[in-house]
Amino acid sequence: MKATMNTTRATSWVAALGALGACEEAAVTAAPDASRMVLRCPGDREAALPDGAGGVRCLAVGARGAGGTDEWPNVTGASSVRYVRAGTGAGGDGTRDRPFRTIAEGVDGATEGTVVALSAGRHTLAATVHVTAGVTVAGAGPDRTVVTLPMTETALRWEATGGILRGARLARGGTPTAADAVVALDVADGASLAVEDVIIEGAGIGAQVGDAVFRANRVDVLRAGRNGVRLRPGARAALTGFVVRGGAAAGVTADGAHVHLRDGLIDHNEGNGLALAGDVTTRGGSATCDGEIDLGGAGPRDCLSRVSIQCNGITGIYVDGARVVGAREITVWGTRARGGVPSGDGVFLQGGGRMMLDADRPAEERVGTRSLLGDNARMGILAEGTGTTVTARGLRAVGNANGGMFIQRSA
Repeated sequence: MKATMNTTRATSWVAALGALGACEEAAVTAAPDASRMVLRCPGDREAALPDGAGGVRCLAVGARGAGGTDEWPNVTGASSVRYVRAGTGAGGDGTRDRPFRTIAEGVDGATEGTVVALSAGRHTLAATVHVTAGVTVAGAGPDRTVVTLPMTETALRWEATGGILRGARLARGGTPTAADAVVALDVADGASLAVEDVIIEGAGIGAQVGDAVFRANRVDVLRAGRNGVRLRPGARAALTGFVVRGGAAAGVTADGAHVHLRDGLIDHNEGNGLALAGDVTTRGGSATCDGEIDLGGAGPRDCLSRVSIQCNGITGIYVDGARVVGAREITVWGTRARGGVPSGDGVFLQGGGRMMLDADRPAEERVGTRSLLGDNARMGILAEGTGTTVTARGLRAVGNANGGMFIQRSA
């Protein structure tokens, strides 16, 4: 393995990171004459990120509520709308005056381009709803439209291209477990789905994506029993403005899949925060991590940009396999040790994985102005295995119990 790191002025940074305990507080102190910077943001849906000048800034992320009192979502411009009202009587025809009673009725027979408008209120799914056309399912906002998930099976399965889901909260009662089989959103092979302003809470898996395209903007996945987001082989996914929090297992997993994460927060999951496994082809990846996200491209990279990965168990970022990960202005801190398994590393790489932390920055840029790895229970970065490579510039690694970076076993 080749490991390179810009160490200019590294000694000007000193750690002031005590034991986090429940991972509620963390701080980084610069040189003695500098002000104290607290990593914990005031809002619970804010990501603590490097500001590019040696400080920390807070970025608002997650789903946005619609507010107001409107019963229906805005469907201006839609050529075809089918209405579904929670709690209405049977026998509707899908018009606004006589809406359908269930989401299944609204989706059944809908053609490409149709909007299925869900009223404010609570909609209950008794069984899986199969979406077989490129329709938009739109709620009145995640603060107003609630979809109660089934107890034992997939809730919404998307089986066509051009699908859109926006403005709803998908929720399941009870405490999810790692054995929970409920999948809130299942994107089938060959399909595509774009999700915006959606909250998914209490499912076994929040979103599961096959050999398909998945885009999520301002989405919260909370208290998942298995994975917040699970990307299976061939998946291409882009998540922006997201929160994945409080899962009983891993936050986001990509097995033989490409992922782009931008402006997000992955925190307080019991397993890995982000797990990237398996050798991947160039299909759906990115040649660079610049500009717009193009999931139809053909490049080698997974991309992380302005993402805070904090207070997770086992590993903050786990990379295993021949894949390239480009990361810019990220924080990985507070990874906890977990009994019975090697754990506590901010970043762990093996199997020929390559990670580039702000590697496109000028070589003379001083340490401490870009990505931050802090207060992890074992190492900041641990890398092993032939072909595994870490390149970092402007990195700050402070308060990690066993050191900032350790390269071992032919790495």
